[in-house]
Amino acid sequence: MLLALVLTLVGTLLLGYALNWRLRAQRVTGTVIGVRSARASTQKTYYTVYRYIDSMGRSVEATTSVASSGLADKQTGAMRTLLVFADHPETVREADSHVLEIAAVILIAFGLLAALFVGPTALGLDAAAGALVGWYSFRRSLRPGARADVNPPSPVMPGAPAQAAPLLQAQDILQSTEPRRRSAGALALVIGLAMLAMALYGGHSIAQLEIGGVHAAGQVVDLATSTPGTRGGRVYIPVVRFTTREGTSMTFRDSVGTNPPQYRVGEEVAVVYLANAPGKAMIERGISGWALPLGFGLGGAFFAALGLSWIGVGRFLKGPVIR
Repeated sequence: MLLALVLTLVGTLLLGYALNWRLRAQRVTGTVIGVRSARASTQKTYYTVYRYIDSMGRSVEATTSVASSGLADKQTGAMRTLLVFADHPETVREADSHVLEIAAVILIAFGLLAALFVGPTALGLDAAAGALVGWYSFRRSLRPGARADVNPPSPVMPGAPAQAAPLLQAQDILQSTEPRRRSAGALALVIGLAMLAMALYGGHSIAQLEIGGVHAAGQVVDLATSTPGTRGGRVYIPVVRFTTREGTSMTFRDSVGTNPPQYRVGEEVAVVYLANAPGKAMIERGISGWALPLGFGLGGAFFAALGLSWIGVGRFLKGPVIR
């Protein structure tokens, strides 16, 4: 429950901040003149530095508000549409970059899925709290006198750009880091494909039971634990007994465990099983039963896209490179 709430709140905080840029900032055309290293970051990330002409005809040098590790789309001389606030012309965002929005949606989706898995009450509280925080983030950014370049606390937004850092060329950095970047991309791709495979396997099993399964009434007869004898981290898995339509009593251990336990011993539950293999059964959870496959699918898609971007596949595709 706590993890679901944290994910949702961080996601809505980011989404409110991103919407502030989309709805309030002006659009200008800028040219990449280099990058600056985010020296405060523990990872090697870079801010893009642009030069653009403001509404008064002045040449302005500005730095992006968000740093990223991708350099393929930071080539010197590239021209892009930028978002900029008139009262803070030194800080910009790329109009065609949706990193914040994508990160926000992923966090919110994972948070709501985790809450849905706990129960409808948790989902409602999670959604309500997220809506309030998102609205507060958006309104706080729009209040009179608010500084547009102040980022909300977030692990993906390391803080204000270091204007004093030396100006570097993305091409030179790419040449020196190419082997390491490709290795990291291959690892991210493997992780992503593994998560997608798990999502497909879990989704196929659930679909097989929901489409061709037989429904029955069951009762929780025990709560098994995944880590017996240890303190903390214990997950409670319901053990359910039901009777098939042929009159055979069957007992199965459900595939999903939670902490705190989602069911009590003696509680009645709805069960679905395969007629030709009654040992393959699960507790019916409705749409919340798809939370784990969907979560693994979203995570797998993210890591696979990240890996392909780092490997360099994005260079051969049309449109902006994913970063």
